[in-house]
Amino acid sequence: MNFEMQKAIMLSQHIRAFIKMVKKYHEKNHFRLNPDKLYQVKLLIEEYRFPLIAEELHRINQFEWDEKYTYLLVDDFVKGIDVIEEYVQRHTSDLFLLQAKLYTLKSLSLSFSKEDKTEGERKMIQLALLGAWHVHTKGFLENALKTGLAELTVVWDEDATRGKAIAKEFGVPFEKELGKVLKREDVDAVMVECVTTQHKDVIIRAANAKKHIFTDKALALTVEDCLEIKQSIEENQVRFMVSLESKTIGAYQYAKKLVDEGKLGKITAVYFRRAHQAALDRDMLPDYWFDKEQTGGGVTLDLGCHGLYLLPYFCGTPKKITCLMNELFGTGSDENSTTIMEFEGGAIGTAHTSFVSYRLDNMLEIIGTEGSLVISGTTPSNFRILLQSKHIEGYENLMPVAVEDLPKDEESPSAQFIKLLSSDRESLPEFDIDAAIQLTRLIECAYQSAHEGRTIMY
Repeated sequence: MNFEMQKAIMLSQHIRAFIKMVKKYHEKNHFRLNPDKLYQVKLLIEEYRFPLIAEELHRINQFEWDEKYTYLLVDDFVKGIDVIEEYVQRHTSDLFLLQAKLYTLKSLSLSFSKEDKTEGERKMIQLALLGAWHVHTKGFLENALKTGLAELTVVWDEDATRGKAIAKEFGVPFEKELGKVLKREDVDAVMVECVTTQHKDVIIRAANAKKHIFTDKALALTVEDCLEIKQSIEENQVRFMVSLESKTIGAYQYAKKLVDEGKLGKITAVYFRRAHQAALDRDMLPDYWFDKEQTGGGVTLDLGCHGLYLLPYFCGTPKKITCLMNELFGTGSDENSTTIMEFEGGAIGTAHTSFVSYRLDNMLEIIGTEGSLVISGTTPSNFRILLQSKHIEGYENLMPVAVEDLPKDEESPSAQFIKLLSSDRESLPEFDIDAAIQLTRLIECAYQSAHEGRTIMY
């Protein structure tokens, strides 16, 4: 039995296991999964004939290799799994327990290859890095490359020393002229990690060059600039994704699921804090991190982004924004900031962020009319979760939730971007251009409120 036959049989086994898992969860009405959404997955499994595909893959690969029929079956399966994966992505909080198995199925199905594949079919994504300014550049780039679906082709940075250093580390050439990078036919997509105040120019140029775009936050400093970016993306029909990485954290997806299912009742208040000691420990971040000519702002725009996009994630559409911020240790920009939002549904959210904390610290608290949730910590290893809910047996009073019961973190946004480009999907709603624009609008409102000393309408 050759290796391709073994893979085909393994795929058939995983398909069968997935079908059984969905059936089991649906029949037992698993409390962590939405039964209506799970039933829709069951219907998609039937529509795309997964049971038949699994049976045929196993039957024809027991004794001899039938390449043509095997690849026909795999291609049919991929069409179905792409649809199911997109559906689960849209309803992550309701179907998160399916994600690990979907990832295995997708990876295994994409491992099949034929020598006579037409050019462009399932090819590696050729990626250009535009800037290594952001402190998370290396991590985001590594996550993208670990998918096995992308290769780094070239690096550009306005700072040649910085650009050459990361190009050398990843074994690719450095190009000092952005225009030459964008003209290269071996570049399919770009990762924008350059100076924040350059985002508008760099992203529009990339879109006009027909390159797909992944960018760090914030997208731009004004909504007006964001709308120009959106226009260029839509006109050139390129795919776009912004890194709102806190949405991929399993603990926060657990919170989102509780909110969406009404397990906490009507949400009345949400508090989120993310803080660290960068203004106290000046070796923690590069000096340019406090240069407003490059960053466009202080802690509210930088670390505060996470709270500004998480509050609407839990509470819906913002209505009014009030912000207080100050500078305590002479970095030249805001170091300590609290933003209060009123939402259309009546909830009041508070996002606190700081460069003057003792150490890195995250805290989420959600309060509803029928329960509450507290999540503290920065990683699964130090998370502490407390839950009280009228609707969950055993949690009528505030009780700890085991970290083992939380969903696993999703892949990082940069990895999801590469997989987006390897699929037929156009966008991921939680990370699309409109999500990026909403964040910029909230940043605008926060700074305007603090500077003018008044509440700003969203």
